[in-house]
Amino acid sequence: MLRQQNFLQISSAEQRLMDRFGALSSGSGSHSPSLVTMRQSLPEINVDIDGCYLSNPLATELFWSHFNSDSQNDPQFITRMFEAYPSQNRDIAQKLASTVGVDPG
Repeated sequence: MLRQQNFLQISSAEQRLMDRFGALSSGSGSHSPSLVTMRQSLPEINVDIDGCYLSNPLATELFWSHFNSDSQNDPQFITRMFEAYPSQNRDIAQKLASTVGVDPG
C-alpha cells in the first residue's frame, strides 16, 4: 500500500525504514549517527558515502600507500576505522561500562 507524503509516494515498508532512521537520528546527539551505528542499526541499507565527514581521498590514499607498505596486518580494517566517524558516545559507553563499573545509561 502506498500513501502520499510530501509529494512522494512511499510504501509502508519505506515508512517503517524512515521511522527507524528518524529514531536513530534523534538518539544520536548533536550530529548524524556514525557510519558504524547506521550499518549496525539499519543493515538493509547500503551507505556508499559518509557525507558528514570531511575527508581528502587523495591524502588518505597517499598516507595508506606508505603505511600499508610497512604493515602486514589487515589494512582494510584499519582504513575503515580511521576513515569513518568515530562511534557514538552511547556505543563507546556500553563497551566501557563493565570495565569502569558504571551504568552506560
